[in-house]
Amino acid sequence: MSISSLVSPQVVSVTPTMPVQQAARWMKSRGVGCVAVVDGEQPLGLVTDRDIALACGVDGVLPDAPVRTLAAHPPVTVLESMALPDAIATMAREGVRRLMVTDATGRVVGILSADDLIPLLGEELAALGETVRGHRPAPV
Repeated sequence: MSISSLVSPQVVSVTPTMPVQQAARWMKSRGVGCVAVVDGEQPLGLVTDRDIALACGVDGVLPDAPVRTLAAHPPVTVLESMALPDAIATMAREGVRRLMVTDATGRVVGILSADDLIPLLGEELAALGETVRGHRPAPV
Protein backbone atom coordinates (compact mmCIF):
# COMPACT_ATOMS: atom_id res chain seq x y z
CA MET A 1 0.00 0.00 0.00
CA SER A 2 1.40 3.40 -0.95
CA ILE A 3 1.05 6.35 1.38
CA SER A 4 -0.82 8.46 -1.19
CA SER A 5 -4.22 7.52 0.26
CA LEU A 6 -3.06 8.18 3.84
CA VAL A 7 -1.57 11.61 3.33
CA SER A 8 -3.32 14.55 4.90
CA PRO A 9 -3.98 16.80 1.91
CA GLN A 10 -4.47 19.83 4.13
CA VAL A 11 -1.05 21.40 3.76
CA VAL A 12 -0.69 24.88 5.13
CA SER A 13 2.37 26.34 3.49
CA VAL A 14 4.22 29.53 4.28
CA THR A 15 7.04 31.47 2.70
CA PRO A 16 10.46 31.40 4.34
CA THR A 17 10.24 35.11 5.18
CA MET A 18 6.87 34.94 6.98
CA PRO A 19 7.22 36.00 10.63
CA VAL A 20 7.04 33.15 13.15
CA GLN A 21 4.07 34.76 14.90
CA GLN A 22 2.08 34.92 11.66
CA ALA A 23 2.86 31.26 10.93
CA ALA A 24 1.58 30.40 14.43
CA ARG A 25 -1.62 32.33 13.74
CA TRP A 26 -2.09 30.43 10.47
CA MET A 27 -1.69 27.12 12.29
CA LYS A 28 -4.24 28.13 14.91
CA SER A 29 -6.81 29.45 12.43
CA ARG A 30 -6.52 26.36 10.24
CA GLY A 31 -6.39 23.84 13.09
CA VAL A 32 -3.05 22.29 12.12
CA GLY A 33 0.07 21.53 14.11
CA CYS A 34 2.63 22.31 11.45
CA VAL A 35 3.30 24.36 8.34
CA ALA A 36 5.34 23.51 5.30
CA VAL A 37 7.95 26.15 4.55
CA VAL A 38 8.22 26.39 0.77
CA ASP A 39 9.97 28.66 -1.68
CA GLY A 40 7.65 28.60 -4.68
CA GLU A 41 7.01 24.87 -4.86
CA GLN A 42 10.40 23.90 -3.43
CA PRO A 43 10.03 22.37 0.08
CA LEU A 44 12.44 23.90 2.59
CA GLY A 45 11.21 22.29 5.81
CA LEU A 46 8.44 21.85 8.34
CA VAL A 47 7.80 24.00 11.39
CA THR A 48 5.60 22.65 14.17
CA ASP A 49 3.71 24.41 16.92
CA ARG A 50 6.19 22.80 19.32
CA ASP A 51 9.12 24.25 17.36
CA ILE A 52 7.60 27.71 17.74
CA ALA A 53 6.81 27.29 21.43
CA LEU A 54 10.34 26.16 22.27
CA ALA A 55 12.06 28.68 20.02
CA CYS A 56 10.12 31.69 21.29
CA GLY A 57 9.56 30.52 24.86
CA VAL A 58 12.96 29.03 25.63
CA ASP A 59 15.52 29.95 22.97
CA GLY A 60 14.69 33.65 22.72
CA VAL A 61 13.62 33.68 19.07
CA LEU A 62 11.57 36.81 18.47
CA PRO A 63 8.03 36.47 17.08
CA ASP A 64 8.95 38.64 14.08
CA ALA A 65 11.88 36.38 13.09
CA PRO A 66 11.45 34.69 9.70
CA VAL A 67 9.96 31.21 9.97
CA ARG A 68 12.85 29.79 7.91
CA THR A 69 15.02 30.13 11.03
CA LEU A 70 13.00 27.33 12.63
CA ALA A 71 12.63 25.02 9.62
CA ALA A 72 14.75 21.89 9.78
CA HIS A 73 16.84 21.89 6.63
CA PRO A 74 16.99 19.87 4.50
CA PRO A 75 13.44 18.65 4.98
CA VAL A 76 12.63 14.96 5.25
CA THR A 77 10.56 14.31 2.14
CA VAL A 78 9.19 11.13 0.62
CA LEU A 79 7.38 10.40 -2.61
CA GLU A 80 3.63 9.82 -2.48
CA SER A 81 4.23 6.44 -4.15
CA MET A 82 6.33 5.20 -1.21
CA ALA A 83 5.08 2.09 0.58
CA LEU A 84 3.78 2.60 4.11
CA PRO A 85 6.44 0.39 5.79
CA ASP A 86 9.16 2.39 4.05
CA ALA A 87 7.62 5.67 5.19
CA ILE A 88 7.48 4.42 8.78
CA ALA A 89 11.10 3.27 8.52
CA THR A 90 12.05 6.74 7.23
CA MET A 91 10.35 8.38 10.22
CA ALA A 92 12.25 6.09 12.59
CA ARG A 93 15.59 6.51 10.84
CA GLU A 94 15.29 10.31 10.64
CA GLY A 95 13.78 10.71 14.11
CA VAL A 96 10.75 12.67 12.87
CA ARG A 97 7.00 12.36 13.41
CA ARG A 98 6.00 14.09 10.18
CA LEU A 99 7.08 13.66 6.59
CA MET A 100 6.60 16.10 3.75
CA VAL A 101 5.10 14.09 0.91
CA THR A 102 5.89 15.17 -2.63
CA ASP A 103 4.83 14.18 -6.09
CA ALA A 104 7.33 13.21 -8.79
CA THR A 105 7.96 16.89 -9.59
CA GLY A 106 8.95 17.71 -6.00
CA ARG A 107 5.76 19.64 -5.22
CA VAL A 108 4.44 19.14 -1.67
CA VAL A 109 1.13 17.26 -1.86
CA GLY A 110 0.63 16.43 1.77
CA ILE A 111 1.93 15.66 5.21
CA LEU A 112 2.16 12.18 6.70
CA SER A 113 2.03 12.28 10.49
CA ALA A 114 2.70 9.54 13.02
CA ASP A 115 -0.36 10.85 14.85
CA ASP A 116 -2.44 9.99 11.78
CA LEU A 117 -0.88 6.53 11.45
CA ILE A 118 -1.30 5.33 15.04
CA PRO A 119 -5.13 4.96 14.89
CA LEU A 120 -4.89 3.37 11.44
CA LEU A 121 -2.33 0.82 12.60
CA GLY A 122 -4.42 0.14 15.71
CA GLU A 123 -7.44 -0.63 13.51
CA GLU A 124 -5.34 -2.94 11.34
CA LEU A 125 -4.04 -4.81 14.39
CA ALA A 126 -7.57 -5.13 15.80
CA ALA A 127 -8.81 -6.55 12.49
CA LEU A 128 -5.91 -9.00 12.45
CA GLY A 129 -6.75 -10.03 16.01
CA GLU A 130 -10.36 -10.70 15.03
CA THR A 131 -9.18 -12.79 12.10
CA VAL A 132 -6.88 -14.84 14.31
CA ARG A 133 -9.61 -15.34 16.94
CA GLY A 134 -12.01 -16.47 14.22
CA HIS A 135 -9.62 -19.21 13.11
CA ARG A 136 -8.86 -20.67 16.52
CA PRO A 137 -10.44 -24.02 17.28
CA ALA A 138 -13.18 -23.93 19.89
CA PRO A 139 -12.09 -24.95 23.40
CA VAL A 140 -12.86 -28.57 24.27
